[in-house]
Amino acid sequence: MSGGRATISSSKGKSLIAQVGDISCIDPIGSKFAESFYCECKFYANLDYLGLLKDTGKLLEFWLDTKTKSEDCGKNPLLIAKQNRILPMACLNEEGAKQLGIRHRTILMAPKHDLRIVPWHEFIKYAERP
Repeated sequence: MSGGRATISSSKGKSLIAQVGDISCIDPIGSKFAESFYCECKFYANLDYLGLLKDTGKLLEFWLDTKTKSEDCGKNPLLIAKQNRILPMACLNEEGAKQLGIRHRTILMAPKHDLRIVPWHEFIKYAERP
């Protein structure tokens, strides 16, 4: 139930803000991160990175959806995206990249959509605890 626990609880009038999205926190060590970021994970054969130049494609669609949902719960968006034959990427907004201390690791940007893309291995290696 990827993200479903918070959705079901919400329909019952309960708020599980730390458990929204595809990645949540059940251990205190991750609570600060879970309080700050709304995370979604997508694995598609073709995310259409070039579509960012034309404001089209799956990656942009997933990013805009992640941004909207993150705004609904007052968090920064984090989209972990994997495409066939390409390394996984962390997609963040400017504030999230700044908060984690990885703005300088950005390899692709779409400023119109407040999107910064960082290779996942760089994200894991350099992201500071929020």
